[in-house]
Amino acid sequence: MTFVSHSATYPTKWSGLSATQILAETCGSAATIAAHGLPGSAGLFAWPADAYVDAIQAAYVSTCIAFGRQYSKVPTSQAFALTPPYYQHTEGLNGGSCNDRAQPCWSVAGIPSHYDLLSTIIARMRSLVPGQWFVLQAYLLVTGKSPPYASNTTRWDCTSADPRQHWSNDNERYCWTDYQAIMRAIPTSIVVTDPLTVAHAFGRPGY
Repeated sequence: MTFVSHSATYPTKWSGLSATQILAETCGSAATIAAHGLPGSAGLFAWPADAYVDAIQAAYVSTCIAFGRQYSKVPTSQAFALTPPYYQHTEGLNGGSCNDRAQPCWSVAGIPSHYDLLSTIIARMRSLVPGQWFVLQAYLLVTGKSPPYASNTTRWDCTSADPRQHWSNDNERYCWTDYQAIMRAIPTSIVVTDPLTVAHAFGRPGY
């Protein structure tokens, strides 16, 4: 297991921060992880809320951390990763309405997007070619069906044998069984590793 920085205090607006504060949020947060004896913090800075700032990525993050995270469904090419200010692409596993038009869950209130089908993710992995880097990020993995909460409005249902009928009204909840299926489907030709090792393999300057 390796660890990366998500900042020190999760700022989403950087314009009001001093140079000292920015340094503490970026390089300082990575240094804190390393000081605890945890490996990998120099590999990736996961910009809070995807609110990356090119100038800060260039002047701060890239000087102490190999890559800054951007959300994208496009795999990271070696050429992109080695282009200043050194970003990489991460795909988040998202919940949403189910993918079966015949079911009521096709249209879950308040969720315009649809649940990420595991078949789509698997196909994306299997289409990778040498020199591409694919990062899949899970947030909160759930099982079964949401309990009858008294006040919490979060709901999900992972019970169907058909993944097209899995859904969640929280974008960051995804079915554990589907995640496991994705992990089992990783081709043996793919190297599973951490961002800092990718930095070494790609030849990121300074790493």
